[in-house]
Amino acid sequence: MAALSAATILSADNGKADPGIEARLTRLDLSVTLKQYQYENVKRLKADAELQAELLKGSAEKTSEPEAVALVKRIAILHDHAELLRHLALRYDAGIQ
Repeated sequence: MAALSAATILSADNGKADPGIEARLTRLDLSVTLKQYQYENVKRLKADAELQAELLKGSAEKTSEPEAVALVKRIAILHDHAELLRHLALRYDAGIQ
């Protein structure tokens, strides 16, 4: 019985990877790519918010305190989200390796 099982396994392995494994690796690769894209997008949004905050600090117009506080909170939220996406992308990448 064991010889039959071994023969079945050996005959099934003809140099081609299991389509299930290939599909899973493809999905993981796409997930990594998407997370990296999202991470870069969030980093860009964070940089835009930081720039907007700096411009408000230096502007001649008086900015409202709630607007400045809202920008600081937005920067913190974007930073946290970017870190989460970075960690997810690294975990997916490690899963592919």
